[in-house]
Amino acid sequence: EYDEICNYLMKETGSRLFAGFWKKKKRKDPGVEPSFWYYDLNFMMKIAVLFNQESILDWKLLCIGDEKNKYIRNPFYDKNSPKLDKEAILRKIREDK
Repeated sequence: EYDEICNYLMKETGSRLFAGFWKKKKRKDPGVEPSFWYYDLNFMMKIAVLFNQESILDWKLLCIGDEKNKYIRNPFYDKNSPKLDKEAILRKIREDK
């Protein structure tokens, strides 16, 4: 199932799978999450909503040094929902095919 989701995103974005690492002070081990690059922020927001991501990273702002605004918030983010509702995501992916 996870492979199907990653393959869908690679196909839709035309990108490779990247591993994003992050570390919180309270955790011993770093967290890791899949990351996909795409040039259209509207499309990436669609993906953020599908995956219930809190935000997306705007590489253009990051590259010009705008650290303060590098994240674009997902207005539909639900902190009480699971981060990855695989069943809902797979239903949506299969509908798109």
